Amino acid sequence: MGAAGYGVHHPLCQTLVALVGTPHATTNAVVLPHSVRFAATRAPEAIGRLARALGERANPSLAAERVAALSVRGDDHARRARGGRGALEGVVEGVSGRPELDQGPSGRPSEDELRALLRAAL
Repeated sequence: MGAAGYGVHHPLCQTLVALVGTPHATTNAVVLPHSVRFAATRAPEAIGRLARALGERANPSLAAERVAALSVRGDDHARRARGGRGALEGVVEGVSGRPELDQGPSGRPSEDELRALLRAAL
C-alpha cells in the first residue's frame, strides 16, 4: 500500500463495512470489479498492466471483466454486501472525507463518481 496507495477501493469498502456491517472479504470482492473499472478510465496504463497480469491483453477495459469473473457474485454473502444500497448516501458522505482517496493512480473521485461506483456495485 505504501508504493501504490489506497485509491478508491480500500476506503470505500472500509466505509461500507463500518457503516452497513457488510462482510469484509465479500464486500471487497463485490466492489473490486467496479473499482477496477473506475480506475481504468483514470489510470489506463496501470490497469492495463493488471489486465496483462490476469492473463488478458494489456487492455484496461478487460481487467474489470476478468476481476468480475474471479469475484463472488452469487452467494449469500454477496447478497448481504449488496444490502448496502439503502445506506448509499451515508457511505458516500462517510468516504468522501477520507484522505486515502487522494492516493493511488486514479486520484480523488467526486461524490457523483463514488455514488455511481456504489450503485453499480450494489
